[in-house]
Amino acid sequence: MKNTLFGLLLALTLSSFQTLADSPPVTSTELTEPAQFTGAWYGYITMPNTELLLIVTLEHSDNHWSGTFMLPSQSATGTPLENFSVSDNQLAFSTPSGSRFEGQLDDNQRLQGTFTQGTVQRAVNLGREVIDPNATFTLTSRWGNIDVETFASGLVRPWGLDFLDNDRILVTELPGRLRIVEADGSLGAPIAGVPAVNQINPAGLFDVVLAPDFATSQRIYLSWAKPDAAGSNAASTSIAHARLADGALHDFTEIFSAYPKVPGWHYGGRMVFSADGQYLFLGLGDRGDQLMQSQELGSHTGTLIRIHPDGSVPADNPFIHTAGALPEIYSYGHRNIQGLGIQPGTNRLWATEHGPQGGDEVNTPEPGKNYGWPIITHGEEYGGGEIPLAVGFKKEGMEQPVWHWTPSIGVSGMTFYQGESFPAWQGNILAVGLRDRNVARLEIDGDRVIHQENLQLKDRIREVKVGPDGFVYLLTDEQGNGKILRLRPAQPQG
Repeated sequence: MKNTLFGLLLALTLSSFQTLADSPPVTSTELTEPAQFTGAWYGYITMPNTELLLIVTLEHSDNHWSGTFMLPSQSATGTPLENFSVSDNQLAFSTPSGSRFEGQLDDNQRLQGTFTQGTVQRAVNLGREVIDPNATFTLTSRWGNIDVETFASGLVRPWGLDFLDNDRILVTELPGRLRIVEADGSLGAPIAGVPAVNQINPAGLFDVVLAPDFATSQRIYLSWAKPDAAGSNAASTSIAHARLADGALHDFTEIFSAYPKVPGWHYGGRMVFSADGQYLFLGLGDRGDQLMQSQELGSHTGTLIRIHPDGSVPADNPFIHTAGALPEIYSYGHRNIQGLGIQPGTNRLWATEHGPQGGDEVNTPEPGKNYGWPIITHGEEYGGGEIPLAVGFKKEGMEQPVWHWTPSIGVSGMTFYQGESFPAWQGNILAVGLRDRNVARLEIDGDRVIHQENLQLKDRIREVKVGPDGFVYLLTDEQGNGKILRLRPAQPQG
C-alpha cells in the first residue's frame, strides 16, 4: 500500500532493532502488583482487510519496565519498547519509531487500546491466551469443512513451488534461496548455484518448475530478476535451467532474458509448461512505469512469452515474421501476470493478472491477441482516479477478461484443481489473493466463470498448487514466518 496505513505497519515492524537499556523508573502511581502486566500478551492489530497477530512481551524489574513488540508475519525478531507509563490498570509505551500504544485492562483482564502513528490509529485487543501462528484452523465451505494446517514454516517470502515427488517440495524464497522441504515439513539448507538476484521494489528469485522429463533429466527451471550489472537498479526477468543433484545446481544455462533491462517493479515471473511439454510460458509485467511498452511489440514488457524448453523460439509464434517484433511474444497488453495454469481436458492456457486498484483479471491468452493494458481496464489509480492512458473498459481489437475482481483481491497465483481429496472441485480454478488473504474457487463452464466461493485465510497468499496427495498447498507472503499451508478435508474430532 502506498499510504499512511502502510507507513504505520512499516513503522511498527521495521523500526530499529538495537539493544535498548532499561526505561526510566515509573513516575506515575506505583503498582502494587506489576505482575498484572508482565509476561506475554497475544492478540490482533486491525489492518485494512485483515487482522495481524501481535505478541507483546513486558518485563518489570527494579522498578523499570522493558519489553518487545512482534508481528510474527513481518519479523521473527521483536522490536524493543520504550517510554513506559504505568498506573493502576493503565498502560502506555512507544516503539523506537514513535508509534504509541495506550490501553487499559478491562473487566475480563484483557489489554485493550490503540496504536497511534501520526493521525492513523489501529485497534488492539490482547489477552493471555497463547495464539500459535502455525496452529491448524477450520474453514466452512460449500462442500464441507476444510482444515488449514501449517505444513512448513520459517521461510522468507516464498514465491514458487513444485513437487519433486510424493513427499518433497521444491520452494523458492524471494531473497534468492531455493530449498527442499521434506515430508515432515523441515527445511533443507539453501541449494547451491542459484544466481544473484535483484531484490529492489521487490524482486528476487521467482518461480520454479520441474522439466517435463525431470524423472530422467533432473532438470529444473528458475525465473528471477537478473540485475543488469552488480549494484545496478536495472534488471529484467530471466529464465534458466539446471540439473539438481547433491544439494546444488549443475550445468546452469540461461535461456531467456527479457528486453529491456530497466529499473522498476512488476516483473511477472510465473511459468508453466504446456500440456505436451513442448512449450514454456512466462508471464511478464509492465515494470511499473513502462505502461505503454505493454502495447509495443519491440519490448517484452507486459507480455506473455512462449519458448521451447531449450530457449529456442517456436516457428509458429504469432509475431515471428512481424518486422520489429520480438519473436518470443505470444500475447501482449498485460499489466502483471502472476498466475498461469493449463486447463485439464482442453489443455488451454489460463492466466491471472494483477490489476491496479480494481481490475484484477482472469484471461485465456491466445496467440497474437492484445489484452488491453493500459488502454482498457476495470481498475483505477492507487488512491483513486482514472489510469491516465485508459479510455474505458472496452476498445475494438482488445480482449475482454473472462473474469475480473473489482475491487481487487490482489490476485497472485492460480491452478486448476485435479485430485480425489475435494471431488466437488474437479476442474475449478483456485486463485489466491494477496490483498484479501484468500483462495477464490471459481467454477467454470466453457470459458465462463459461473460461481465463485471465497475461502478466507489469515495471511497474504502468493501461490497455490495441488499436491500428488490431492491436497491444496499455499505459500504465504510473509517476511518473518513464511509458510506452506495445506488444505485438506476436515478431520473428524475426537
